[in-house]
Amino acid sequence: MKGFEAPATVLREAADSGVFPGAVARVGVGGELIWEEAVGWAALAPARRAATVETVYDVASVTKVAATASAACLLVGRGALGLDDPVGKHLSGWPADKAPVTVRHLLGHTAGFAGWKAYGRMWLEVDDLKGHEARPSSSSRAWMLETIVGDDLIAEPGTACTYSDPGYIVLWELLERIVGEPLDVWLSRELFGPLGMDATGFVDLTTEGSPPASSERIAPTEDCPTRGRPLCGEVQDLNAWALGGVAGHAGLFTTAADLHRLGAAWLAAVKGDGEGPFNPDSALEFFRLQRPDLDSPFALGWDSPQGEGSLAGQRLGPSARGHWGYTGCSLWLEPTRGLVIVLLTNRVHPHDTPPEEMSALRPRLHDAAVAAAEEALG
Repeated sequence: MKGFEAPATVLREAADSGVFPGAVARVGVGGELIWEEAVGWAALAPARRAATVETVYDVASVTKVAATASAACLLVGRGALGLDDPVGKHLSGWPADKAPVTVRHLLGHTAGFAGWKAYGRMWLEVDDLKGHEARPSSSSRAWMLETIVGDDLIAEPGTACTYSDPGYIVLWELLERIVGEPLDVWLSRELFGPLGMDATGFVDLTTEGSPPASSERIAPTEDCPTRGRPLCGEVQDLNAWALGGVAGHAGLFTTAADLHRLGAAWLAAVKGDGEGPFNPDSALEFFRLQRPDLDSPFALGWDSPQGEGSLAGQRLGPSARGHWGYTGCSLWLEPTRGLVIVLLTNRVHPHDTPPEEMSALRPRLHDAAVAAAEEALG
């Protein structure tokens, strides 16, 4: 598209140099598309397949905002959930030593949980699984949740910020108890469906569930040594896999257009539009930085630009909120100018590329995209 030659060049050069095999980038103002481009290959093996704007990607930790925080915001707006509710109010058997942990702590990464542990690999190594082909199941999910809840906290709740996958795994379970059905099913009916996000969903590996679109549209991720096979339509994150593919920290599959629809709905609510799925007051609170006194960059779920060296780049303003994922995906929103910036890649296909290369690319692409958007908007 005319005027977006610079971000298109950044994207193509990254694909050509092997930062990722292919990618889709999309920029919108509110719900209006102003630029979208697909480059490179959705798949390199077993056969090459070009990336298109319709390609479905595993968005890894973007799940935290696109699914988990979005579900929490809906429930807060409907009065079914309080941000300062103790977790034990909704999860029976919550341990006494974790009684101070609240929903706000989980959303803002201040609950005191560790950042990450290899729970999926730990599950594969338990004695009763040795010598057998392990598959995720309700038993592996129960083991994972019990182990996470039983782990010691690394800090007193509310005293430190540690970006935490386990915290979001717990949060998903809590939200599921509130809605009284599988949260992925609830999200499809209450959020993704109404927004027209028809290519968005989780793949429930415990019930032989189908991918959110035909396999010809899904970008494969890694040739996983632990699972002994290349992955396509199966979550790349091993902890999410052991949870059955449906988890609060990873597991969502989607397209650039669908993420744009979701981002536009968040921006509309933040600007006071109550006609969409999100309550404006709740959306504003979810966009508010929670603990700057702890040097936390997080709102509720959402990350924020952090000055020099920020993955968001230097052109997105301080009101911007976003999130990135390990597979090379990201979503950034800026309420001031109404910008939605989506980047989807499968940089882990067929094997991991150096994450530093992706970290260097993100701000370059964002800055080029924002500059082009400013020019296009006059």
